[in-house]
Amino acid sequence: MKKTIKLTEIELKSFKNMPHLPNLLILELDNNELTGNDLNEIIDLYPKLCKLSIENNKISTYDCLKP
Repeated sequence: MKKTIKLTEIELKSFKNMPHLPNLLILELDNNELTGNDLNEIIDLYPKLCKLSIENNKISTYDCLKP
């Protein structure tokens, strides 16, 4: 069971085709091209996520991540 995934500097633009990993705890998505439009999908894809790193992306708002 994978607990950590690091997808940095791969020009990731969206969560389209990302796998559903219900036991994932740490997700690192630094230095990509995410805009924030589909960040709400993180909650469904990774319900047990306790650490999300999204530094240096093109995100304009984090409103969809608020509890």
